[in-house]
Amino acid sequence: TDDHSIQGDSSDKTIAIQYQIIENGSVNFGNVSPHGLEELSSYDIWKMNDGLQSLDSTKQFSEAEVQSRISSIKRFLVNNGYVFSKYDSTLITIDTLYHKSDVDMYFTPGNKFTISETIINKSGKSIEQINNDEFALYGFMRNLKGGE
Repeated sequence: TDDHSIQGDSSDKTIAIQYQIIENGSVNFGNVSPHGLEELSSYDIWKMNDGLQSLDSTKQFSEAEVQSRISSIKRFLVNNGYVFSKYDSTLITIDTLYHKSDVDMYFTPGNKFTISETIINKSGKSIEQINNDEFALYGFMRNLKGGE
């Protein structure tokens, strides 16, 4: 629309231009898709999706919500052995006809690392400084299953 006004003041030698900008309505979340995670095991994908709260398509799009989702995926990857995973970029496509925004997030998980064995050798000069409580903690940790 042509909603503007121009006011000139010759005595003050100023011109004031005012525009009324009418923006479109807000957009809601559409499809939110992380890409590059296809090489994760089906268990890891299930576990990651189980920990992520789904985005409501009736909820207004929010960059903070997208950043939170990216941080959650990055944290999941690092905490589950993908220590050199990388976040690449995000592509946001806004559909003004349907008032929705699709979000495509791109990751590179890299290799998954696991600890296969931990050995405590109780010998040497400081043997008396190692107490049995530390060994009990080691025994507890050794019996944990992956992801616990």
